[in-house]
Parts: sequence; structure tokens; C-alpha cells
Amino acid sequence: MQLKRIQGSFFRNYTKFTLTPSATNTIVYGENGSGKTSLLEAIYLLGSGKSFRTSRLQRLLQMGCEEFVLYAEFSLGGHVYRAGLSRNAQQFTGIRLNGESVASLGELAKSFPVQVFHSNSVDLIYGAAELRRRFIDWGLFHVEPEFHGLWRQLNKVVQQRNKLLKEYSLNKEELAPWDKQLVWVSAKISALRQQHVDALLPYLQDMLPIFASDTRLQFSLYQGWPKKESLGQLLQDSYAADRQRGFTSRGAHRADLKLTIEKLPVRDILSRGQIKTLTVLLGLAQLHYLVKEKGLKCLVLVDDLAAELDAHHMHHVVTQLTALGLQTIYTALTPKDLPAALLSDEELSVFHVEHDIQTDVDES
Repeated sequence: MQLKRIQGSFFRNYTKFTLTPSATNTIVYGENGSGKTSLLEAIYLLGSGKSFRTSRLQRLLQMGCEEFVLYAEFSLGGHVYRAGLSRNAQQFTGIRLNGESVASLGELAKSFPVQVFHSNSVDLIYGAAELRRRFIDWGLFHVEPEFHGLWRQLNKVVQQRNKLLKEYSLNKEELAPWDKQLVWVSAKISALRQQHVDALLPYLQDMLPIFASDTRLQFSLYQGWPKKESLGQLLQDSYAADRQRGFTSRGAHRADLKLTIEKLPVRDILSRGQIKTLTVLLGLAQLHYLVKEKGLKCLVLVDDLAAELDAHHMHHVVTQLTALGLQTIYTALTPKDLPAALLSDEELSVFHVEHDIQTDVDES
């Protein structure tokens, strides 16, 4: 996938912006608060339906405005696509691909694969299990055709089961058909996730020495219930507790990615700086696997790399991304903050964003 142009209006601090990135590497630079990260956020929103900065999407709308609009042109598989997205403070008001309305953000995201490295990436380690599931599921979503349907079925089953658990007059037998579906879909999803994690592991191990991370790192999948136990039986056994809590405590929706050193969570062993390096390493390992073995072509966004990593690790990140041949957009305070290997790219495009800019992004 190659982004050819993105433009938007009334998004964050931009009344209007247009960005035409290079096919290889692009640098967007400017002072803190000038809107560099907002540009990446707009691109990421088109490819995921989410922001990597906030869960409150109403904050993306410029104050005093009724609706923001994003539009992008990109190529994928030899074809040129046009994508559009609009949203008011309450909801998305339009999702379009090639001039036609699409039913869901997932349908748009399938055509617009994008991965981001940013300052909150450490939440992959420090944050909730949902973030680590999302990390695995992003890769599966783009390379396993059946995964999205299974994922939607899982969420539907869990939501229905949780709704029944909250009903005062629930008869336990009413859960039986939902338990059967939950067992089946959990097994299918867990098998796909395990295959994905197993495939990532060699790439992660190869990169550990390069990034001078602790090579004792262990990387494994907790599927959402103990592997040696029957999920169906566990759902029966946890009925009373689930009724009291009001939610289903076992199943693929409770999966987690376990990262440990000598059986202890890495967040309890490594420094915050090491955690930052590890999260970048995980992202790179997944990209290497998806590109080399699955042929995925995605857009990569890298926000303020110099603020997260030292010169040594920045050089390795740029080298690894360049080796993958993926279109990449970096932000920085100044281009000189980024490695010389990046600045030597003959196709490099450099854009400067002034503070509180309200017009097009100007190339410098």
C-alpha cells in the first residue's frame, strides 16, 4: 500500500491540510504543538477507525466546528483507491471507498493497512491485555481472511452472554447455546493467534541481540483459559462467579500476550527506556514477518523517534524499516534529529509544519 495524498479539514488544529508524501521516506518536522502528530493521527484514523492518542474521538474535531473530513488517495495491488471519512462530535457520518459508502470502518481499514510507533507504544507492555490482543489481531486481520468474521462472532457471543448474566431471572440452561458457540469460536481464534505468535518468535529472537535487549525474554500466548483445561467445563464451573461479576471470565476475549524474563513480567524487570526499545522491537518483528512471509504492504508512521530512542537504536530502527521497503512517514523537531541513513535517501520528502498552521502543509 502506498499513500499518494491525504487532505483534511477541521481536524485538530488544522482548518485545512494537504500532505503528498514520498513513495519511500517522508519527514514532517516542526515545533512541539505545531500539528506533526495530528497529521499521523489523521492517517492512522483512516486505516483503523481509531486514534493512537485518545479514545474520545470528539476531541479530533476542531473546536467550534460541526464535522471534520478526511480524504486520501492510495494505491494497493496496482489499483488506485479513494477513501473518505467524516465525523461529528457524536459519530462517524460518512465512510466511503471509491465513492461508495461502506458498512463499517473495518471494511475501509482492510484496504488501508497502517502501523504506528508513538510515545504511548509503551502501553503495549504497561497497559491492559486488550492492547496486546489488538497487537496480535492487527496482523491476523490483514493476512488471515477468516479472522475478522470470527472476531466479530466472538464479540457478539460474549456481548449476548454478558447480557444474559446480568438478568435477574436467568436460567442456567439459557446459556448453553451461547457457551457452545463461545467454545467453538474461541478455539478457532486461539489457534490462529497461536500460529501468529509462533511465527513472530524467530523474528523477535533474531532482533534481540541487534537491539541489545535482554535475550532471556520469553514471549508466549495465554489463550484466555488454561491450555490443559476444557473451556466448556470452565464456563460451567465459573457460572456463579460470572453471574456475580456480570461478565464472562473465560474465552478468547480474555487472551493476553505474556512477556517475561525468568517467569517475571518484563514491566517489573526492565527500565522504562528498555520497555520503549522492546515495544519498537515487537512492532518491527511483526512487520518483518508480515512483509517477508505474508507479502503485506502497509504504511508505517513513526512519531518523534528521537524523543523515544537514543541515536544507536534510532539507526537500527531506520535500517530495519528501510530494509522492508515500506513507505514510512517520520515526525521530528528538526530533520537533523533523525539518523543520517534516512537523510541520505534520494527520494526523501521533507515538510515543515509551522505552529498552529491553518493552511496546507508547506514543503521546505
